[in-house]
Amino acid sequence: MFLDVPGYDPSTLHSSLKEQGASLAREAADKMAARGVSGEVVSGEVVTVEATAADDVATLVIGAANAFNADLLVMDTHGRKGFQRLILGSIAEQCLRRATLPVLLIPSAAGGDAEANAAGDTL
Repeated sequence: MFLDVPGYDPSTLHSSLKEQGASLAREAADKMAARGVSGEVVSGEVVTVEATAADDVATLVIGAANAFNADLLVMDTHGRKGFQRLILGSIAEQCLRRATLPVLLIPSAAGGDAEANAAGDTL
C-alpha cells in the first residue's frame, strides 16, 4: 500500500517487496527441486494493479493474474470452517468462483509440517 504523505518514499517499500518476492521464488524453486518437481518458477516481473478502498482482495488477485497473463492461479487456503469462515470469508473461494483461469487451491495442512503450516510457511 502506498501512502501519499510528506516524507514517505514508496520506492523503499516497492524495493523491499520485490526483493522478498525474488527470495520466495528462489525458495519455491529449491523446494520444488528437492521434491523432484520439474517446472519453472517465474519471477522478476512485478505486476501492479491499481486498487481502491472499494476493491476486495479476490478482485485484486484475479486482476493481477490477468495482468500477468497467468495460465494458472495457485493459492494457499487455511481451511477455516464454521463461524470463522462465516465471519472471515474465504478469499481463495471467491477467487475460485470468479476467475476465468484454472485455480489450484492447496490446503495449508498439505505441507506435512504442522508447525511450519501453523506459522504460514507453505509453498
